[in-house]
Amino acid sequence: MPGISSKLPDGWERSETTNGIPYYINHETERTQWDHPEMVILMEEIESLGNIKYAAYRTAMKLRAIQKKTQVYMVDLRVIKASLKEEGIKDGYVEGNLSVPELTRIITAIFINQTGASRTNSVDVSLASELVLNWILNLYDPGRMGFVPILSLKVALSVMCSEKVQEKYRYLFSQLCHNQGFLDRKSGSQCGACCKKTALKRVSIPERVSAEGVHRMDDCRTTDDCVASHTSQISCVRDSEARVKMQRVCKMYPIVGFRYRLLKMLQL
Repeated sequence: MPGISSKLPDGWERSETTNGIPYYINHETERTQWDHPEMVILMEEIESLGNIKYAAYRTAMKLRAIQKKTQVYMVDLRVIKASLKEEGIKDGYVEGNLSVPELTRIITAIFINQTGASRTNSVDVSLASELVLNWILNLYDPGRMGFVPILSLKVALSVMCSEKVQEKYRYLFSQLCHNQGFLDRKSGSQCGACCKKTALKRVSIPERVSAEGVHRMDDCRTTDDCVASHTSQISCVRDSEARVKMQRVCKMYPIVGFRYRLLKMLQL
């Protein structure tokens, strides 16, 4: 599997620590940093979105910025699952950590497989691989110890990929439940530990949740609200705000059938 090395701006150089963690050297300032120059630009963009009025819009815009910059939004969930399987990571709940070289190989394989599956060269494999690795390390290994939990990788990639929200719920549930098809509090707490770095809210988990509940969105929320919030922000944020504005308009102008037509138009 080829390594990842994207083109850097003039005066920059990529290097690695002894355990394979990438860092970047700015020869002009004679300083080093963990973040890729493009990741620094992304973080500045995210910071600039902090003045958006509503928290739902603000969060969705930040998540979307990460999706677009890392190009994860172009990756299919089936490609992620197939690539993990090829790299020897079984489907379902798996304990253990991945080293940075292993992460690098898996992430690169996912983007290469996606490019082959979609028969397009629209994905910049080298840049996307570096940025995704950088993003995951910032989330789950900010101290750069050199290891990331397998479950954390599955959560991060599946939440930000192109799959529909309900399929993300099903996949995440399948990665957390035990062989009998149930999610207990212990597994749910481990999911919360993987998601806490993303600043998402956790809720109490019932003693046991069955896989049948995954077919209904409301039941999925009982597994861990951190997953629900993360996956639904991007696709549902506009709906809640649009509904409020629509109700105000309907009260001001009570035209017969107007509310119904708006609902159909907005697909609410």
